[in-house]
Amino acid sequence: MPEANERDYTIDSQQNLMAVVEYLSRAWPIPQPVQAVVQETGLSRDQAFRTLKNLSTGLWADSTADGWLLAPHLCQISERLRFQLHHLHHRYLGD
Repeated sequence: MPEANERDYTIDSQQNLMAVVEYLSRAWPIPQPVQAVVQETGLSRDQAFRTLKNLSTGLWADSTADGWLLAPHLCQISERLRFQLHHLHHRYLGD
């Protein structure tokens, strides 16, 4: 919560995306039905579904017959970040 004199830059839809990604990452690799996303995140069914569809549009989540899970594209982003951190560590701290 921002201080009284600070502007609040949080946007509900972006907070929803982060909550769903966080939940799906903990549940991975088991697909999660929308109802489980609703229960774990506190979102309404409509919010959860819209969030999942937006993640799917961005190639961050996949829908399967059993539910939703994080997509390989998001794992590739994570791997690129891991590689960059490894590179920076060696560059500045050596072996």
